[in-house]
Amino acid sequence: MTKEELIQIRESLNLTKSELAEKLGVKPMLLGRYESGGCKIPEQIIEKIQALMSSPTEDNIPELICGVRSSLSLSKASFAKMIGVSGTAVGNYESGKNRPKDEVLKKIKELVATSAEVKKEEEAVEAVMPAPVAEEKPTRKKQAGTTIIIQSKMGGSITPEEILSRVPADAETIYIKPEENAAYWVKGDESGSVTLW
Repeated sequence: MTKEELIQIRESLNLTKSELAEKLGVKPMLLGRYESGGCKIPEQIIEKIQALMSSPTEDNIPELICGVRSSLSLSKASFAKMIGVSGTAVGNYESGKNRPKDEVLKKIKELVATSAEVKKEEEAVEAVMPAPVAEEKPTRKKQAGTTIIIQSKMGGSITPEEILSRVPADAETIYIKPEENAAYWVKGDESGSVTLW
């Protein structure tokens, strides 16, 4: 869960930082740090937030539905298709004009649980993916006596030989990204990066 999603959920539930902190069993200052990105949101807090969103009361059903839809980044029409109602019905639920039937609320709870699982899977995939790389550009062979110098926008410079000395000797591919001040390398299933300047 990102800090933006946490803020969006709190606002969709129409709670102040103090009120949400109390419901989560943390101090408002700590909740503020979660929302500012000052510290990572622990898994147990994410689970409490999801439980809070998935346990509707008569008072928070409109906010719950709006919060779930927003956290999934869905339009009313797309969300309506997922829960088997019309877009107008979703609008009426969010405005508090109508209350969804129990089977619709059950589908919404399932969406909350499913989206949490998808987020965990996406985070796990991102953790093992290699660093982003630039498109491979064809290079011409270096002519004898030619020196190649790569220069940063800030004025620093480095030669290919210096880059090669910083990456594993058996690296299969090296991508140079001066704008990121980095060289990314790939060796079999391993990958990494080094700072250029």
